[in-house]
Amino acid sequence: AVYALLLVPLLVRVIFTGTGKVSRAKSPKMSLLARYKLVLTTKPALPFIVWQAASFSTLMMFITYASFIYQGHFGQSPSSFSMLFAANIVAMLIFNILNRVLLSRLPSLRILQLATGCQAVGILLLVMAAFMDWSLYAFLAAMMLTIGAVGAISPNIQACFLEFFPTSSGTAAALLGAAQFGIAGILSGLSALLPHTLEAVILAMAACGSVGYLMLARSIIKGRAAVEAH
Repeated sequence: AVYALLLVPLLVRVIFTGTGKVSRAKSPKMSLLARYKLVLTTKPALPFIVWQAASFSTLMMFITYASFIYQGHFGQSPSSFSMLFAANIVAMLIFNILNRVLLSRLPSLRILQLATGCQAVGILLLVMAAFMDWSLYAFLAAMMLTIGAVGAISPNIQACFLEFFPTSSGTAAALLGAAQFGIAGILSGLSALLPHTLEAVILAMAACGSVGYLMLARSIIKGRAAVEAH
């Protein structure tokens, strides 16, 4: 509640300025189903839906099992758990700030690729930490890198995805959001069938993240092919 109240003067000062009139590109009248069909048939944009769902599923998997990991496996107290959990939010904030700085120098797709690479490194370290019985703080550092990277991955996926829909951005954003929450929620629920061990949880996170890494590899290959074509 305090956070929401603090946002009010910030929004008034930064967002709600000017006349309030927003220029919009004119688009032909289309039904709701036609707009969704347009989004789903724009093939170059679809990999970004998969990319976002994979990244967000990794985050959702962590949220689902964070208490089990830190309190069940590492034996931390509830107060310590809250601090360990908050560390990941701080990491996301740092990545988000870095993203804002990099946007003045690099395109969104390049930042997305770099952030996904950071998450891949984090996942690799997590797998090593789980199977090699690393200490709590070494594990925490790997988790912060994995989860923190989402702070730069998500906004750049949205930017790249919405570039394909200058006249149907609302429908596209709605579909992207529904897909990421729907897929992540289903996978999180299905993960209850896995053994309740740290190794199983980390491997589930790695499986979700690996789909995003495939999208990363695909984007790099397509980028090189486009450069060679020119």
